Amino acid sequence: MDARIRSAALERDDFTCQACGKKSAGQVHHIRARSQGGADSLSNLITLCGRCHMIISPVPAHALWNAFRVHKNDIAREKAKIENALCRAIARRKIVIAKQTKSI
Repeated sequence: MDARIRSAALERDDFTCQACGKKSAGQVHHIRARSQGGADSLSNLITLCGRCHMIISPVPAHALWNAFRVHKNDIAREKAKIENALCRAIARRKIVIAKQTKSI
């Protein structure tokens, strides 16, 4: 991923995890995975903290426990919470873009 696009995504999201709201989030997540045809474009990137990024990524349960004390029985629930928050963040972003387009 181009460093300028990564930096632009972090700045756009105010270095804040778009799933849990944690400040100083520094990881950029592909909304649509590159393996599924997702691009390294600003519209396909969203800022996440390390915890949220690991939970929605294909990370083994033991790694989530070791890093963040997320129990294997809680992973599905936590993942659903994060995915729902990302859907809301993406919808808000689309509304802002639509408003900006109308004002031009």
